[in-house]
Amino acid sequence: MKIHGVRMGLATNSSSSHSLIFLPDAADRDVSSAEFGWSHFTAASTKARRDYLALTLHSALCAAVGEDIAELVTAAWVGQSAPKDGSVDHQSQYVMPQRWDGRCIDKDFFDDFSAFMLQKGLVILGGNDNDDGHEHPLADGTEFTLPLPRDEHGAAYVARKDGTYWAVFNRKNGTKIRFSFERDAAPPMRATLPELVDVKITDLCTRGCLFCYQDSTPRGEHASRGVLDVLACALGQARVFEVAIGGGEPTAHPDFVQVLRDFRTWGVVPSFTTRSLAWLRDPSIWCQALMHAGAFALTVATGEEVMGLAALLHVNGIDPDRAGVQYVMGMGDLENVLLACGDVGLRVTLLGYKRVGRGANVQPGDYSHWLSVVRRAQERNCALQVAIDTTLAAESGAALSAEGVPDLFYETKDGRFSMYVDAVAWTAAPSSYCDPSLFRPLPKYLDVARLGEMFRAFGGT
Repeated sequence: MKIHGVRMGLATNSSSSHSLIFLPDAADRDVSSAEFGWSHFTAASTKARRDYLALTLHSALCAAVGEDIAELVTAAWVGQSAPKDGSVDHQSQYVMPQRWDGRCIDKDFFDDFSAFMLQKGLVILGGNDNDDGHEHPLADGTEFTLPLPRDEHGAAYVARKDGTYWAVFNRKNGTKIRFSFERDAAPPMRATLPELVDVKITDLCTRGCLFCYQDSTPRGEHASRGVLDVLACALGQARVFEVAIGGGEPTAHPDFVQVLRDFRTWGVVPSFTTRSLAWLRDPSIWCQALMHAGAFALTVATGEEVMGLAALLHVNGIDPDRAGVQYVMGMGDLENVLLACGDVGLRVTLLGYKRVGRGANVQPGDYSHWLSVVRRAQERNCALQVAIDTTLAAESGAALSAEGVPDLFYETKDGRFSMYVDAVAWTAAPSSYCDPSLFRPLPKYLDVARLGEMFRAFGGT
C-alpha cells in the first residue's frame, strides 16, 4: 500500500488503535472470536480476516441498503455471512466508498480492499490507544493503517480506479486521497481522465479588476445552457469528481442555479468562485445555489471583505465550512486577510499571480516572503486553514520543502489530474492561465473517449 497524494480534509479517529503489519507467522496468536473491539487482538488467519471483512462490509451495507440486502451481498462478496456474535469497533470501521450513483458500496473497490486484507503475511492488530504504554505485543514500529477515513457515519465517499491506484473523494467535504494497494507502486504521473475540471460558464463581469487574467468585461457572453448540459453529461460519465465553476462572474449567468443542479445530477460536485456578494443577499438565489453546490469562495483583497462575508453567513445561517476566501498574491493586504480569516473561522486559498489577460499589464506587490506572513498569522490563530494553488506551489517549491511540507500535499504542474474548459468559447486547456497555444477546440459532441483523448494530449505543463 502506498499513498500518492492527499488533499486536506481527512478525518481519522483514535480511541481504538487497529493497525496492520506484515509478519511471517502469527497464526499461534490468532483471535478466538470475531470480536474486534478495544482489547488487544491479532487477526492473522484467513478466517479471522474474512470475519473482519464481512463485519466491515455488512456494517457499511446496512446503512446503505438495509440489513436483509446487506446479509445477501456480504455472503456473495466475502464468501460468508457476517458473524452474528462479532463486531468491529466503530472507531476502526474503514469507510467503504459508494458506487457513483450512491446506491451501494463500490464492489470493485471492495474487491481490491479484500485482496489486500487477505494477502499472505498480513496481520490485523487491535488495541486501545487510551492505555499509554500498553502497545500491542506484536507492534514493532512497522505497523501501519490504510489511508482511508474511519468512523464517518453518513460520509459520501466515491472512488475511481486509474491503472494501479485509486482516487477516493468525499462529496461532502472535498477530502481526496490518491493511493495504491500495491506496496511498491510508483506514484502516478497523471490521470487517464481528469479528477477536477475548472469550468468557465461566462465571460461577463462588471468588476473591472486590473489583475483579471480572464480579461472579462461587462460585454462578455454567457455559455449556453445546451453546451453546459453536454459538458455536465460528459464529465459525469467520465466520473470526474468535481468542477470549479468560474467566469467572469458566474453568479451573473442567467441559468446559474440550473447549471449547478445539472452537474450535481450527473454526480459531479460543483463549487464556484465569485467576486460578488449580491447573490448571497437574495434568498431566492443562495438557498437554491447552496442546495446543489459543494462550496464557494469569495475573492477578496482586504480583511474588511472577509468580515463582510462572515456577517452574511451568520445572518443567513450558513455553515462557514460551505464557504472560503481566495486571495490573489500581491493584490491586497495578505496579513489582514489571514488574520480576519482566522478570527471568523474561514479557510483561505492563496493564488499565485497570473501574468496573462489584464494581469500582464499590472506589477503585483512583492510576495516572496508569504510563508513568513502565514506563519505569523497561524501563531496568532493555530486554527487558521491555508491552502495554495498550483501556481504558488510551483513558485514556492524550495521554500515549501524548507518548511517541511510533504510534496504529496500539493501539485506543481497543471494538466496531470485536472483540466480547464472554457464553455463560452468551447475550448479546453491544461489550465485557465496557460499559454494560448495550448488551447484546443472541443468537439461538438463531447463524450468520455474524446474527453480522455484531449486530456491525455495535454500532459503535465
